[in-house]
Amino acid sequence: MTDFEQIFRQHYEELVRYAVKFLNNQHHAEDLVQDAFVDIWHNKSDWNQVVNKRAYLFQMVKNRSINFLKKTFKEVMHEELQDTSDLQPISFELQELEKISKDILSQLPVKTQAIFRMSRFSDMTYDEIAKEMDLSVKSIEYHMSKSIDWIKKNLDKHWYMIWLLMGIIND
Repeated sequence: MTDFEQIFRQHYEELVRYAVKFLNNQHHAEDLVQDAFVDIWHNKSDWNQVVNKRAYLFQMVKNRSINFLKKTFKEVMHEELQDTSDLQPISFELQELEKISKDILSQLPVKTQAIFRMSRFSDMTYDEIAKEMDLSVKSIEYHMSKSIDWIKKNLDKHWYMIWLLMGIIND
């Protein structure tokens, strides 16, 4: 058995379970993990450079799951918006979600709020934020981690949908 086959057999099922947590769909999760392994197979030279293969696989599945959800969400929203009779409820939901997210952000310390807004709303890199605020990049990483954890905790199951609707997660 090759190293690749061993990695596949060792991690496939747990990666599928991990993807299901994002996608809530066994079939999509299996396809996504299978596609990830196919991409690794096609890029063997890059794969051989990876030190922590398990962490790499989980990050890869997480990123692919998020991208799948973004794509699916955009397709659903596009279909919904085709029927203009439904625009009023969608507009109301967007306003309500925006209010909830602003309330949650306002509970963060002022400096953490500012850093989060620069990163997510002004598309600034951590380096740019660090220079503007005269802080280290590690400090920016800390504040971003703190703000994202706070938002996830407070939005619970709805955080991803809300972030998509507000455009915080960028293409």
